Amino acid sequence: MAARIEVRKHKWPDRLIDRAVEEILGEDEHGSWRALPARREIQSQDGAVFRFGFDVVACYPPQGWWIATFHPDVPLTYEVDRPAGREVGTMRPREIYTHIAMPPSVHVDGWQMFMDLELDVIRHWNGDVVVIDEDDFAAVDLPDDIRAQARASCDEVARMMRAREEPFGDVGPRWLARFAEGTA
Repeated sequence: MAARIEVRKHKWPDRLIDRAVEEILGEDEHGSWRALPARREIQSQDGAVFRFGFDVVACYPPQGWWIATFHPDVPLTYEVDRPAGREVGTMRPREIYTHIAMPPSVHVDGWQMFMDLELDVIRHWNGDVVVIDEDDFAAVDLPDDIRAQARASCDEVARMMRAREEPFGDVGPRWLARFAEGTA
């Protein structure tokens, strides 16, 4: 069995949003690679439980202000169990979804936290790269230095995605394929 780590996602300044247990796949020059297998629970702070119907592989760079998730070219189905009932659906296809976030930190008890800073960069399968949640980012009361770093990281990630620079070229899909094959 692969080693695992609990990952807790927070919003500024320190509000827990959700948590999940990821499989640790390995490391390379781009960062630490993890997988969230299909149907693995993501527990939301509000009591909802999310499950994706597909595997996701994530890259956590050692110094970067982002966390990238790589998705397979399949229907991106999901289900959400809430106290009020169940929702089942399909998300818009996308190749890469990158959260602009402060560098993750590992807690003394072994779990990892990252602070999502609202901006997200997506590359769709047709190659289009878009930045989303600009309004949410503008509404967050961030210190100027963190806001500037988040904006610079967002611009750099978007540029790298457009240019297909690694790990936004072939590296992420290779980790995803290796995980799906059981060789990661």
